[in-house]
Amino acid sequence: MREVGSQPLQLLFQILIQFQLEICDFPTHKASKYLTHRRGSRRIRPHMKYLLFLLLPKELLSRFLGWMEHWESPRPLIEWMKRWFVGRYKLNMAEAEKPLEEYRSLNDLFTRHLKPGLRPILSGQVHPCDAVITQCGALDGLQLTQVKGWSYSASELVGEELGKDFSKGSFATYYLCPTDYHRVHFPLSGNLVKVRHLVGKLWPVNEWSVQNVKNLFCLNERLVFELRTTQGVMFLVMVGATNVGHITTPFVPDLQTNLNGDRKSKDFSFESPVTVNAGDEAGIFQMGSTVILVCDESLSGRLKFEPGVTRMGQPIC
Repeated sequence: MREVGSQPLQLLFQILIQFQLEICDFPTHKASKYLTHRRGSRRIRPHMKYLLFLLLPKELLSRFLGWMEHWESPRPLIEWMKRWFVGRYKLNMAEAEKPLEEYRSLNDLFTRHLKPGLRPILSGQVHPCDAVITQCGALDGLQLTQVKGWSYSASELVGEELGKDFSKGSFATYYLCPTDYHRVHFPLSGNLVKVRHLVGKLWPVNEWSVQNVKNLFCLNERLVFELRTTQGVMFLVMVGATNVGHITTPFVPDLQTNLNGDRKSKDFSFESPVTVNAGDEAGIFQMGSTVILVCDESLSGRLKFEPGVTRMGQPIC
């Protein structure tokens, strides 16, 4: 039986979540051809998006929605929220580690594990996440392609000056849908030598932002993992976005992103390199966002990226 008192909260939840997914219009210019939308779904007009993105308190909204998604009570409301979200956005619960009723909150559901053994790691080089590769190719003068005609600096993205080993490197940009599996894994085995937290904004990573906000991925808050392998060096970058301000990693348990106050970028180094294997977990997004791999020249000859849908653990050809 539905509690009368919960109806206003249910309506508020529907409004906020649909605002989150409709205003922020997550599918990017290339991902949209791989992702499906409900018929009759209304999109905000472009000129309205421009005003909304300029005026939207993006960091505050992300913190508020993050707080709401951690609610564990009242239970009838939380159970309704979970069922509504799964039904509305077609989450694949067949792959989830637990049945829906065992997830205590929306955040618990969003950050769900996969069933053990579902994605066996059968290759030494695997895709890091369930996503769509929207851009990939060579680092042209240490520049990555954002959209046709626009590029941005690989050095600025990772937060340090890259050397000549990357001048003939490669990159791949992965877009994660908000309804996908949100955990990100290492593509290769090697030594994790550093985790860098770069503070920044939380612009949406949608079509409008990608096409209209220069250096978008360098502006947003992000975590950078430096991985050194026997074949070469790779940077794995987890980029935050509106409503995806909270990123966590098991390698820096106390790290908190998208906080109020005076925030500074910081490096987290290890006394000795941490050995990781291909398929090990690197970090978690609260909802979908963007992962970018930046590879040096040695790795570029081994990793062949192609635009299209990827699954975590799927071999990189």
